[in-house]
Amino acid sequence: MLHRFKTKTLLFLAFLLATGLFTSSLYAQNQSNNSAIITGTVTGSDSTPLPGVNIAFAELGEGTSTKKDGNTG
Repeated sequence: MLHRFKTKTLLFLAFLLATGLFTSSLYAQNQSNNSAIITGTVTGSDSTPLPGVNIAFAELGEGTSTKKDGNTG
């Protein structure tokens, strides 16, 4: 009886692990298909370009910095 319980438990845990790995693989593939190019100029309150400003997209884990002329690209 105990052996049968252990076998069922191990099979169930293996199923959960396989399902989780498959799902995370699909999620990773889906994320790589979403891409965009964002360009622009960061300016101060007096409309002058701001060099060296860090721009972060926290949800994406990505970011960039502005160049000497305030442009991102």
